Amino acid sequence: MNFNPHIAQSVITGIAILSALLIVLIVWRAHWMSKTKCALIILLRLFIVAILVIIMLNPVRELDTNQKAIPNKNLVLLDHSTSMNIGSNATRWEQMMSDVLPLMDEKFKTPVEWVLFDSLCLSLDSLDTWNKKQASGTSTCLMKSIEDLLQQANNKQVSNLIVCSDGQTQDKNRLGAAIAAARSKGTAISVMGYGKKTSLRNASIDNVDVAVNASPNEKLNVNAILNFNGVKGEAFSVQLWQNKKLIDEAKSVACDGNKHVALKLKTGVKSANYELRLKPFKDEISIIDNKCSFHVNVSDPRIRVLYMEGTNANYPKPGGGGWPAYRYIEQACDETGKIDVDPYVVDRQLAVGGKIYHARTHKKGYPKTKEELFTYDVIICSDINRTIFSDAQLKWTRELIEKNGGGFCMIGGNTSFGSGGWDKTVLEKMIPVDMSGFQRGYTNGYIHPTIPPENLNHPIWQLGYSTEKNKDILKSHPPFHGTNFVQRAKPGARILAYWKDNKNMPLICVQSYGKGRSMAFTSDAAGGWGEGYQDKWGPNRRGNKYYRKFWANTVLWLAENSLRTKSKTLLASTNRISYFTNTPIEIRAQLHDKETIYKVQAQLTEEKWGTIQLHNVGNGEYKAYWQIPQNYAFNKASFIVKAIHPETKKEFSCSVHVNVIPTNNEFAQPNPDFKILKKLMMMTGGKNIKTTDELEALLNNSALNSSVESKKATVPIWNSWYLFALLLFLWTVEWSIRKWG
Repeated sequence: MNFNPHIAQSVITGIAILSALLIVLIVWRAHWMSKTKCALIILLRLFIVAILVIIMLNPVRELDTNQKAIPNKNLVLLDHSTSMNIGSNATRWEQMMSDVLPLMDEKFKTPVEWVLFDSLCLSLDSLDTWNKKQASGTSTCLMKSIEDLLQQANNKQVSNLIVCSDGQTQDKNRLGAAIAAARSKGTAISVMGYGKKTSLRNASIDNVDVAVNASPNEKLNVNAILNFNGVKGEAFSVQLWQNKKLIDEAKSVACDGNKHVALKLKTGVKSANYELRLKPFKDEISIIDNKCSFHVNVSDPRIRVLYMEGTNANYPKPGGGGWPAYRYIEQACDETGKIDVDPYVVDRQLAVGGKIYHARTHKKGYPKTKEELFTYDVIICSDINRTIFSDAQLKWTRELIEKNGGGFCMIGGNTSFGSGGWDKTVLEKMIPVDMSGFQRGYTNGYIHPTIPPENLNHPIWQLGYSTEKNKDILKSHPPFHGTNFVQRAKPGARILAYWKDNKNMPLICVQSYGKGRSMAFTSDAAGGWGEGYQDKWGPNRRGNKYYRKFWANTVLWLAENSLRTKSKTLLASTNRISYFTNTPIEIRAQLHDKETIYKVQAQLTEEKWGTIQLHNVGNGEYKAYWQIPQNYAFNKASFIVKAIHPETKKEFSCSVHVNVIPTNNEFAQPNPDFKILKKLMMMTGGKNIKTTDELEALLNNSALNSSVESKKATVPIWNSWYLFALLLFLWTVEWSIRKWG
């Protein structure tokens, strides 16, 4: 047993003597107690003081603690910086991989940890998670990597640290600190050098200037920005590829410095990826920068309508002459400047069977695939019998409205609604009227529409420039000449017009369905039941101005939630495909709703850099600039661009992506630096490794260090419950004696 007091023992002894004298003096002079009681109390108090003095002396006992043996470890550092990609026949990186990859699966007596390093270190715990084909680091910090690795807690005993590198590093000033860290650990640094002296001869594609948003079948200019270093007056070729197809090629012999080369491409109907390829030169130090990929987003912000018209006769054209029935709604859509209509007609009007084809191109049939159908925003079906469509086509149509936010309108006729058996199809739930029980349910005669006052404010009914003018226009609505019978409007539907003589018979009814919208128009929009309505609903019963406005409003309302249209209302782009760090990105946004000034902003998704406000520069275009920080840690920058209506808070959003190229110091000096590797080796007692066999032998020679670290631990003896229980008992007895009697 040893004493380990926190204050001097002489001080503790003095406190003990003083306490004992005070106890004897004070208690013995207490005249109200007998001498027997005084003696007992003095003994008890002296005993308590003795225990407290022992506690203050802090008696301890020492224990030997044997720690587990800590094995040696070998660390192998693999240079992952882009200077390792230099080389014509085989790059430095490829040579290094051919040496070390066969050893990575081997089991050595001493554990081996493989570590990639450039500006940071990455332990290769899983060989499937890294790219073995090329190096990508834009700077090298070899000395810092050595220091950081040796300071890690799990690297207490590193017998060998092996550096596989070309020696090019940007922190040579820390050589002394790296050597000191290795010596303090007793770690030998061995080196395996790669590379040979070379001239800086390189050609690269620095950037591409091309519109990232385009219309279908649009011709685009692709401006490739090339850089030539150490290459002068030699022929070069740059090619534009889409998958395995060569799109365009440019050839020239005037290669020196920076050069702009123009190529051309024609978009298809879908978005696509493209790649520029610059043919490598002989002895070029790096060919990874001879390719550049980019994406062109093909979109059409105009609303697309598939309009099927069962009536294929000609009818009076407003202003004289005649028109096919489909032209009335088509004209209304054309006037908006933002709606395209594909009109389809039938070969003949039949209750069952028949064929449908495009009115202008004569392409046969309803879209044969879901992908083709989903290029439309609105489907209008006017007096077409249901047997023309397959069950799959009807299912796709419902999915377009329910899941993609499209719009659907059924217009009346002999083969529409219940008369055409549509109540027995998958579209029944989507159509906003109950049409069951009317297999031959239609009537001819004057049908006067009445518009419920509570629905006068519906967007479809906004035909005039003022509320009063709008009421006058709606009062002038011509009668129809017939309609389909239906049971009622469905509970979730909104009646825009009903039969004046029968309030329970809706004529125009709308509802939301899933993400989309649908309409039931039980009369005819063109010809037959619609004569007079289609060509004489205008000022003073001349022309069809109000008719056109009604159907334009209808299509716009039906298409408002279409995912295809919403995603094209706002388009974002940048002035380049790739940017270097510490340079500004020009972010552009084109809003196809030019009537309202929106609040447009961009948010970077990779990191929380705050919100970037885009400024309105006119004609629906907005712009802003964002400076890429020098320390930006990602190889791309993605922005979510949002346009928010200031009053309704309606929001559109889209995204834009650019490549970020870190400023690369690796090619400033392309030659290897074996001198600095030699200093590391000599100052730490390492070896210069030449072959894979030598590397394998070194990794196998490190024996397991089985020494055991011995350490003394001190444990206090007084810190126990029974000692404190004894003190409590003595105080209780002393108090009881004083109070007894």
